[in-house]
Amino acid sequence: MLVCIADRERHSGHYVASNQLYERAIQIVRPMQAHQRLGAVLNNFAINVFNQAQLDRAERVFREALQNFQAVGDQHNTGVALANIADILALRGRLDEAATMYHKAWESTEMALPQPGYAHYRYALARLMQGRPEEAFREAELSVEACRKLNKPDDVAGGLVVVGNIQMAKGDLVASRRSYEEALETQTKLGNLDDGAETKYALADLALAEGNPEKGEALVREAIAQLEKGQNILDHIAVYTTLSRVLQAEGKLEDASKAIDHAAELVGANDLKNFPGVATPVRIQQARVTGSLAATDAHGQPKVAAARTDLMALAAAARRLGLFSFECDARTALGEFEMKTNPDTGRQHLASLAVYARDHGFALIATRATALQNLMAAQARSK
Repeated sequence: MLVCIADRERHSGHYVASNQLYERAIQIVRPMQAHQRLGAVLNNFAINVFNQAQLDRAERVFREALQNFQAVGDQHNTGVALANIADILALRGRLDEAATMYHKAWESTEMALPQPGYAHYRYALARLMQGRPEEAFREAELSVEACRKLNKPDDVAGGLVVVGNIQMAKGDLVASRRSYEEALETQTKLGNLDDGAETKYALADLALAEGNPEKGEALVREAIAQLEKGQNILDHIAVYTTLSRVLQAEGKLEDASKAIDHAAELVGANDLKNFPGVATPVRIQQARVTGSLAATDAHGQPKVAAARTDLMALAAAARRLGLFSFECDARTALGEFEMKTNPDTGRQHLASLAVYARDHGFALIATRATALQNLMAAQARSK
């Protein structure tokens, strides 16, 4: 009964309220040596603390759940726990380890029941972040098609969001919109409000790529309204980072600064600075906004220089970790600064970035870098 109540509270987004219920249930079940039952309670409790951004604790609890599932030879739930641990490894920036664990997860679940799903498309997302969009696309599409045949609409929607991410990175914005909109329609029918909110802020990023930040702002504010009903901190960080991006594109720098400062406060308050998968996008956007604001101030050059230094450091750190998409985002922001402060260096940097991104199949970034170069050239000619 305790677990049922705790699960209901968790599904309602009342994560804090359900913590004590899970902890009491664990205290009751642990002495029984009922590994299957204990593993299930631990896994759900770990999901709960994960949603509260207690990532170190979540990993420890997921690993204990894994041990209990392995003790009774439960291959399906062993795979579930492995995929959950892989999610945290990805947020730590350990993408090769995460990809290996996702692979083990689907091997384990398929030993019990040959049904592709979550681990497959999360593996695809990890490969996309590493700059391997073709491999990512193959895996995500296979997962979606298999889940359609198995009538698993939740996993179809989750896979479609990843497919949409890959299509956008490859520059196919029309296909990306189709994928996102189908995912959102499915999530809405299923009543998956949190997942639907995530898809809306993905659509907001797409609107930004399409040159329509006003539409992006409307979408991201809808997502915020949905997420405010729950307490998922990681979603709040991501959605306010997206809000800052669209506001900056609209020229609303002060509002963009407030939005990214809120995201940064959540990162700091929840001790997430050592999780690059969470903190890096926030730090890139914070440097972008801080530098842009400072550039409008006659005495702001020290802040512009500091923002540029931050972006160089973030790009280098992302490259060391193999976080290709974050590296390119930081380098794009750096190119935007150099376009204003040192045009010659800016042109060289953006030309290099365009080749680098295109070589990895990231046409959207390559196109953006080329467009910035062309803008710089046009501005130079007009002087």
